[in-house]
Amino acid sequence: MCRELLSGLQNFSGIQWLGIVVFLWASWHQWNCHVILAKLRHSACGKTVKVYKIPYGDWFDHVSSPHYLAEIVIYFAFFLIQKGHNVYVGMILLFTVQNLSLGATVTHNWYENKFKEYPQNRYKIFPFLY
Repeated sequence: MCRELLSGLQNFSGIQWLGIVVFLWASWHQWNCHVILAKLRHSACGKTVKVYKIPYGDWFDHVSSPHYLAEIVIYFAFFLIQKGHNVYVGMILLFTVQNLSLGATVTHNWYENKFKEYPQNRYKIFPFLY
């Protein structure tokens, strides 16, 4: 079993290894951004509060919905692991980009309406693009 697994890993191309690294990197950022969001809902004594705050840190310094961006990068990594040959993974990637971009737009607009001091240099989901 282990020998078969190692044999399969040796057959990975450079683009597939890149996909694995990108997947792990994006997954870590997604987790970290969710931790940042979760901490906004807890008081100093650890109780859940219903106060809205502006998130800061990690990819929140660049975009309003970094956890969505990380999700898109994760699906892009799946596409790389498939060497771009799986049309179904490509379609799922495109759907994910479209769906999460809409959600990020709504979130960004809500932040701007809720907080007058919301950072004007933040993009909705894609740094330097949108």
